[in-house]
Amino acid sequence: MKQNMLIGTLALCSILMASACKEETPPPEHEFKTFRTERTERLNNDADAPSRHIRIEMDYLTAQDSIGRSANRTVMQRMYERSVSLAPQAAADSFATEYLKRYREDLQELYSQEKKTQVTKAWYEYSRTIAAHHLTGSKELIQYEVTHSFHEGGSAPYEEKLFLNFDARSGVLLTADSIFKKGSRIELEALLLQELEEEQDVKSLEELRQKGFLRLTNMYATDNFLLLEEGICFYYQRDELASYEAGPVEIHLSYKKLKNILTDKTKDLWSRF
Repeated sequence: MKQNMLIGTLALCSILMASACKEETPPPEHEFKTFRTERTERLNNDADAPSRHIRIEMDYLTAQDSIGRSANRTVMQRMYERSVSLAPQAAADSFATEYLKRYREDLQELYSQEKKTQVTKAWYEYSRTIAAHHLTGSKELIQYEVTHSFHEGGSAPYEEKLFLNFDARSGVLLTADSIFKKGSRIELEALLLQELEEEQDVKSLEELRQKGFLRLTNMYATDNFLLLEEGICFYYQRDELASYEAGPVEIHLSYKKLKNILTDKTKDLWSRF
């Protein structure tokens, strides 16, 4: 009997020790390298012809394990808005080549015709930057900011930002559906609306609309967010919640306000920040 109790006690201690070691094991350290691809193509062979310029920058994970491959592939998908199977540098070169090729195919003939009427050269000047930069923060996460900047055809410059949060232990992309409890979207949207009202120092939806917010849409929870030490920053592009002139909108919600709708796995992740 005593022998059985001793064996049981030792087994329990082993389980507890293994569990403790598992919790204390830090996530793997990830290394990054950066490349830049930059090219310019004139619309025709004239020295003063308008041009299209593209610059691509990326911090990519160097490890060729499942985490590195998965994260790099997802980041490039957000950069190029398509599925990518090539290595990071090769994917950038391929996209830049196609982007510049389309410039001549789409606009060369039209420019040749309009050049006779003294068309404004600026209408044919195109510039684009795609940048994916790794953000330093919690070792529990691999985080990226992907920026798309456009200045095309004499129109006003436009920029949009996308944020990506990966679990550093698995490489899995964290989405709103994975960090919030199922069926909690209505409560989340109510919290976002309340926080926006507080940040804008108003007390009602009508007052928000008078300030240019939510005139064409209701409040919604975006999948474009950044996990921070104290909470979550939800990022909305220009024109999403407010007028173009108002610029992008950031709404910050603390984990304290979100605790009732976070999954247990998210709470565990937050506790390790």
